[in-house]
Amino acid sequence: MPFTAYLPQSFTHSNENRMFYELVTSLAKAFGSGATPVYLLGNVMFGDKELDAVLLMPDALFVVEMKSYNGLIHFSENVEWFADENEVRGGIYRNPYCQLRANKFAFLNHLQRKASEILNIGTINHWWYVCGVVLFGGDIQFEEKLPEAISDWFAICDQRSMVGAVSSFRRPRYVAPGCVHRPFTATELSRIVGGLGLTARHLYAGTPAAAAPTDARPLEVSPLKVLFYNHSTFRSALLRLRQAGGLQTLGAMILLNLIQDARNGVDTFSTIQSVPNTRIENAIIYTFNEEARCVAVKNGSIIHLCHCGTPQEVGLWIQANAGKTFTVDAETHRIEPTVVTTESSQAVLAPTHMTEANLPFLTRVSGLDLEKLVSSVFVRKHLLRLDENSSDADINELLGEITDEDVLLFLHDVISLAKAGDIAGAETRVRLRKGDACPVGDAPAMAETALEAETNSDQIVVLNELDQDEFDRLFDPLRFREWMVFLHPGQRRVSAEDFAGPALLTGVSGSGKTCVLVHRAQRLAQFFSQDRILILTLNQSLARLIEVLKD
Repeated sequence: MPFTAYLPQSFTHSNENRMFYELVTSLAKAFGSGATPVYLLGNVMFGDKELDAVLLMPDALFVVEMKSYNGLIHFSENVEWFADENEVRGGIYRNPYCQLRANKFAFLNHLQRKASEILNIGTINHWWYVCGVVLFGGDIQFEEKLPEAISDWFAICDQRSMVGAVSSFRRPRYVAPGCVHRPFTATELSRIVGGLGLTARHLYAGTPAAAAPTDARPLEVSPLKVLFYNHSTFRSALLRLRQAGGLQTLGAMILLNLIQDARNGVDTFSTIQSVPNTRIENAIIYTFNEEARCVAVKNGSIIHLCHCGTPQEVGLWIQANAGKTFTVDAETHRIEPTVVTTESSQAVLAPTHMTEANLPFLTRVSGLDLEKLVSSVFVRKHLLRLDENSSDADINELLGEITDEDVLLFLHDVISLAKAGDIAGAETRVRLRKGDACPVGDAPAMAETALEAETNSDQIVVLNELDQDEFDRLFDPLRFREWMVFLHPGQRRVSAEDFAGPALLTGVSGSGKTCVLVHRAQRLAQFFSQDRILILTLNQSLARLIEVLKD
């Protein structure tokens, strides 16, 4: 039978069981006599995420989120949704879009981890064509046009329009650069089903109460991982706190002991007095005493240390970093910080980073299609002229011409990040809106996988993975010079590589290019012991640093 539905166990609420029955009926009628297999999986778990439904088709895979509302629907990326006057909740998330994006990443992580078991030998699939559908149980009116970058993978529909919505995705609207769209074979789709432990006893028979539970699979609890972002102020702030004396030094030592416990597999962070802070997503402030605090972002089993200091210093850091969100990219697994503003009252532009070229802010950001966001030619033209000479008042006045608050806040974030010189953060904000990246807190399983990826070795220090000597010199102000020449795996590979000719190494500030250069020079000196190795750099201070590091 080309269409097959599975329900491992009934839904908790009767309206969900009713919606699933109606969904099975409409999909069976549309695809039941087709030549290619189609699978609908209801109420399935991926990691810690319980998904309402997953639809598997040769040309596309769908994550489906069911909502029992009707009426006029208003879409937004980061603020509340409404059906007429009723708020449409997104579970623990701000709205159904954020919820569906998180569920998509949970499914993606499963597919990426199981790729060798699912795909035919010798084939590659980047899993980029996972789509999402918010399905409403009642009849809806949705008159807004979704931004094209979002509509490439996301749809809003009711039972009447569900078949049409999924059919429109069966021919890709977008193919990632360098990728060729290859439909999944019948065998590959069946492997996805079998890999979830679904068998004939879980087939949906139209009576939800008859669904058989799958074999119990306890959730794996990952050990606590403690890390910090290499370009952050955390390490320097901890060293200042450690050398301040009194209660501040005591607070620094408590924090170091907490990290050491985590390195030994014991979570003692949970024993410290803490309060959440809503200005940064998933932020927690740990209080060690009246003069020492630490702000961290906790996502599942990952604690991302951001800053520490006195209560005033931590408060100022939070104020300057309001809206900071760490994201993981679906394609590259790169973890990058960006800024997400959810309320107009919190929209504050960052200070301007001055450059010699002074290019307009938005022209520096790739992947941004302004024409699809702002219909007014006048507003678009002036947005593209904003640069370092534009005052905050000029920028806010122009943004005020945009009537869609969701678009206004998104462009505010992109402009503010570009204005501050954080182009990577601005481009990450664009990918977040498109659904190509996801907040780490919404995709904890993929974030854990990403921590092991080489693409993050230049910017994230996972403290659990350091040996004791590396850990000691990282937080010892007298031994930090030794840490500066410590190679992460990606840096070690480059420094030891045998290139056929000249090689160009690129990276952001602080990514370890100088460290690689020093080790590379030392390696060449070993091979060519009778020759002199020349290092050229751009100024005297950097030359002196290299001279110190090589010794």
